[in-house]
Amino acid sequence: MAEKGKVKVIKDTDGGIVVESRTNLEYTFSQKNHKELCLGVGDRVKFDIVAIPGTTTSVAVNVERITAGTVLSFDSAKGTGTIEERVSKKTINFYEPYAKDMGIDVGDVVRYTLLNTAAGELAVNLTEVVE
Repeated sequence: MAEKGKVKVIKDTDGGIVVESRTNLEYTFSQKNHKELCLGVGDRVKFDIVAIPGTTTSVAVNVERITAGTVLSFDSAKGTGTIEERVSKKTINFYEPYAKDMGIDVGDVVRYTLLNTAAGELAVNLTEVVE
């Protein structure tokens, strides 16, 4: 079962530290492409915890940003708009050319894939969350 928490520390080249929400325990993680995965300090993430055999150490693996938010704006002609992440309240641009055809509109809650682009974080592959 995946745990949830926040990124506490990001190291430039090799990962960082996450804090598990329920227990407040800290776990290190290794992730050389954390920038491409849009992982930053304070971000809400989900991860698995793995015990290292022969030690009393556990580490976080499969660390990924929790991507759920509400569509704030949408230009159906361009396929662009903004999403507000539900927990962090960050505003993220998105590109989904057929969002209207998929039934996605302003006010809908969506999940998405985040990309780190030259212009910043960009959400793609929007999927409506039915609550």
